Amino acid sequence: MGVAYVLYPFRANENQAWLLVNGSPSFVDVDDSKALPQDGWRQDHSYGSVTAGLSKAKLFPGDRSGMDDPSSLVFADGSQEFVVSYRVLNGCHSCASLGYAFYAFDFDPSGKLQAVKYLRFVRTPMDGGTSAYTPARPIQVASGRMFTLVLPSNPTTGYSWRLLSAPRGSVVRLVGSEYRPPASQAIGSGGEEHWTLQPVKSGSTYLKMDYVRSGKDHKDEAAKEIVLSVIVE
Repeated sequence: MGVAYVLYPFRANENQAWLLVNGSPSFVDVDDSKALPQDGWRQDHSYGSVTAGLSKAKLFPGDRSGMDDPSSLVFADGSQEFVVSYRVLNGCHSCASLGYAFYAFDFDPSGKLQAVKYLRFVRTPMDGGTSAYTPARPIQVASGRMFTLVLPSNPTTGYSWRLLSAPRGSVVRLVGSEYRPPASQAIGSGGEEHWTLQPVKSGSTYLKMDYVRSGKDHKDEAAKEIVLSVIVE
């Protein structure tokens, strides 16, 4: 399973898109609204507490440019989960941002789509936020169920992922990380970094990483950054 980045040059909005490919079905458009359960975020207390009376609220695609990739998790049995973010806007593309809704696309070890489930709503900051604001992406795992975070990486560019803030070891323990080269032999092809984590006990913690040139210090600007909110059930 993997992610394909698609460009629709003649669309008025949302010109970029993500497809989950190489499974069953052969591709899944994460922005196909028919596949997304709509009741979850509307019934979420966090949503209701800040948007009472805003009946025009709708889901819109999040950043699909490749700067904010979907979170890809692989479990020991070969099953896989992709966590995707969506913007909740008050009725139109240029309307006020109310927050972000997160959904998980779950695939079994054979690559067959099993479920699309709602995870969490995160409100936009009180100051309205900025276009660069990205909330922590939630990951929900069972206690004791080891998982691997898969991150696109291309060391030929000099970049690699760096752990900025480790999760609380009492909740989630970092087991190790490794780079896996691509199957393609084409010059400059990128591979993946696999970061394996072991949930220890119920609780929540955060994990923060950035994608930077090797040898650079923390003052240098990162090409990408991710923040994950890990909930162990």
